[in-house]
Amino acid sequence: MVSNSFNPNYRRDVLPGMYVYILTDKGETSEGIVADVLGIAEHHSDGIKVRLQSGVVWRTKNIAIPKDNALIGIRACQQLILDLKVDLTYEENLNLEYKGSFEFDSDKPDHPQKYLQKEVSKTIQAFANAEGGRLYIGIHDKTHEPLGLLGDYSFLEDGKKDADGFEIRLRSFLKGKFLIGTDIFNSVEIVVFQYKSQDVCFVNVEPSDEAFVLKNDSSEKIFEFHVREGGNSPPKTITEFLKYWPRHLQKMRKNKLEFWS
Repeated sequence: MVSNSFNPNYRRDVLPGMYVYILTDKGETSEGIVADVLGIAEHHSDGIKVRLQSGVVWRTKNIAIPKDNALIGIRACQQLILDLKVDLTYEENLNLEYKGSFEFDSDKPDHPQKYLQKEVSKTIQAFANAEGGRLYIGIHDKTHEPLGLLGDYSFLEDGKKDADGFEIRLRSFLKGKFLIGTDIFNSVEIVVFQYKSQDVCFVNVEPSDEAFVLKNDSSEKIFEFHVREGGNSPPKTITEFLKYWPRHLQKMRKNKLEFWS
C-alpha cells in the first residue's frame, strides 16, 4: 500500500529503513528498503535518489506505508532532522555542543585519538552535572556543516563499520569512563541518524541527580569534575564540586516541583 503521508520528492520524507518503489535510469522498476539517501537536494521533481539495501540506486517514485514500530522510528528520525536544523542556527552554548568526530583526527588517521575521546566524555559529564544538553558528533563546530562519521567508522571491526557499530563502541567507551558505569544511561541517550547524506550522532544528556565523575586516563585514583558554564566545560576542584553539588540537586528538585505544580 502506498502512503499519502510521505512525499517521494522531498528529502524530509525519504529516510533509511523505508520500503520504497523506484524507477532506475534504465526505466526498470524495483523496490526494497532504503539503505542510504543520496545527494543533497531537499526537493527533486523526479524523486529523491536512494540506494536500496540490494545495492540498486535511483529515484524514489512511491513510499510504502511503514507499519507499527517502523513508523515510530521514521517519525523520530524526521524530528531529529528538524531539531538539528534548528540547533544549527545557534552557536555552542550552555546546552549545545558540536564535535567533528569522536576519535578520528584527519591529521593522525591511523589511530584513535584519546584527546578527542576526552572532549566527548568531558562534554557529556559537564551537561549531566548541570542543566543537561545536546551533543552532535559529526558536525563541524565552526561551519556547522555535517562531516559524517566515516573516520570514526574506520576504527571499528570489519562487519561493524556502520551506525550500529559506532553506537556500540561509544556506549562501551562511556560506561568505562565514569564511576557510575552503565547508570550514566539513565541520563544519556545515543542515536545515529542521517543528515545531508552523512551520519550524525546525537547524544541527548539529561541533568543527573547522580554525580558524573570522570576517571582520569593516567590514574584510577584521580578523578575529574566538569560542569557546563556557558559554551564551555571547565574543570572543578573536588572542593569546588562538593560545594556546587548540593545547589545542583536543590535546583533539580525545584524544577521538578515547578513542573508538577
